[in-house]
Amino acid sequence: MTHTTADWTQRFLSEAPMQEHSLSTSNQDAREAIWAALEGFERGAVLRVVQDFLRDGASRADLYVDVLQPLLYDLGDRWERSEISVAFEHYVTGVMLDVLARWSVVSRVELTSNTLVGACVEGETHTLGLRMTCDVVEAEGWTVHYLGADVPTVDLLTEVAIMRPSAVLLSVTQPASILKLSTLIAALRTEYPELAIVVGGQAINRTESLWRELGADAHATDARTTLAALRSIKRLQRG
Repeated sequence: MTHTTADWTQRFLSEAPMQEHSLSTSNQDAREAIWAALEGFERGAVLRVVQDFLRDGASRADLYVDVLQPLLYDLGDRWERSEISVAFEHYVTGVMLDVLARWSVVSRVELTSNTLVGACVEGETHTLGLRMTCDVVEAEGWTVHYLGADVPTVDLLTEVAIMRPSAVLLSVTQPASILKLSTLIAALRTEYPELAIVVGGQAINRTESLWRELGADAHATDARTTLAALRSIKRLQRG
């Protein structure tokens, strides 16, 4: 059956989100403190909250998955309801990029032979979730090539040919991009049948079965589930 962009959009709107996040008091307190600092345009206060959260023993995965990711989902929901401006959304994105730059990989486990290419498919401009996930995967010893936003399909195929990664992580947030993702996965399957393909992003997170229909090896909702998916795929390949 051939799907159109309208088909994928209708399906996206009709299905409830799957992702769940920890509601522990410390995580909730950190999210509320960061949001209050953002509303007050207090960038320094955001950085202090993050520093204290990590100093109390939390990992980067804890920070990204349990604090920042749900905060960013809430930001997107507020934008859709016209409760915040585009300018404020851009401000928050800038602060989050600063957080990622300050607390990116400074130590990692022993390097593995595995390589990951992470990219947002053509037309996709939301990169923070992918950035956070690539950071956590790199900390686990993988060599990670982060290609960023809006990567043209033909260019991504070229880079995969050059880099020869063990896996690709493809991010899609808008239902209108699912058709491009489907085309990309089909091309990757044809050219590189052994390549592990993991997909994520809010457009995928709405249903548990969509990733299978698209031909991916696994679906990940955050950095933790990405690591679990990659480990599972590697075990299957070794078996």
